[in-house]
Order: sequence, then structure tokens, then C-alpha cells
Amino acid sequence: MKNMKIQEPTLITAINHNVGRPFCARHYDCWAFLRGVYADAYGIILPALPGTDPDDATAAHAALERLRTAGDWLPVDPGDERSGDAVIMGRFPLASHHCGIWIVADGIGRIAHCDRVGGVQCQTVAQLHALGWSGFRWYRHHRRQDAA
Repeated sequence: MKNMKIQEPTLITAINHNVGRPFCARHYDCWAFLRGVYADAYGIILPALPGTDPDDATAAHAALERLRTAGDWLPVDPGDERSGDAVIMGRFPLASHHCGIWIVADGIGRIAHCDRVGGVQCQTVAQLHALGWSGFRWYRHHRRQDAA
């Protein structure tokens, strides 16, 4: 947990640096946001997803599933979520095609994510549910020092 206390301010800084940044198809989307924050906060370089159209839910789902099953991401049990965990969600219960980063600030859990409507923003799960998002699943990258 010592590493978490050191890295969490870096995580918050990396997210805050991007809040309000607009979505730009094929240039800056949810995965690009996650990649940038992980590089800045943890020094973890995540692979690019070239050619994945963020408007194609099926292709985005397939790309995220390939990453999830490659072994770098550990599923997080409900109740064990930590700031910095990746969150996968979708607008269809079986088609997870969007990702963000879980962060707890001021005792409130939120998902920082980048979408076409609001760019980079932080919203609670309840707010995202109200916008039609569902199927939330949390994952922790195995290279994070607090992954164990």
C-alpha cells in the first residue's frame, strides 16, 4: 500500500491534466486516454490499437477483449476496486466497448473516461448508468506495483 500512496497523487494529476480534453476519433479516444494516464502515472506503456474505429462497437469490443485475455489484466473482485484500476463498460450488456479509469477522490468512486460527447470527464457509476452505460468490469494491470 506504500506505493499506492506515492502513485495516487500522480494518477490524480495525470487524470486532471486531461479533464476537458475533447474526444477525437482515431486520435484521442477512451483507450488513448487510458494509455496516456498509465504511462504518466505508472510508467506502463500499453499497446496502441491502430485502426480500431471507436464508432464500431463490435471492433472496439474485440480489441478490448484481446487485451483483456492476453494476461496483462487481472480481474478485480467486487469491493476490491482501487484507484487506477481499468474499467470496461458498454452500452449493450454483452458488448463492452468503452474503457476508463477508476478513481476514488473525496471518498467518492468515479470513472474517468473519454467519450465523444464530453471528452475526458469523471462520472460516478450511477451517472454513467443514467446515460445508458452498463456491464462495468474492473481490471488491474499486472505490472502495477500494487497489483498483488
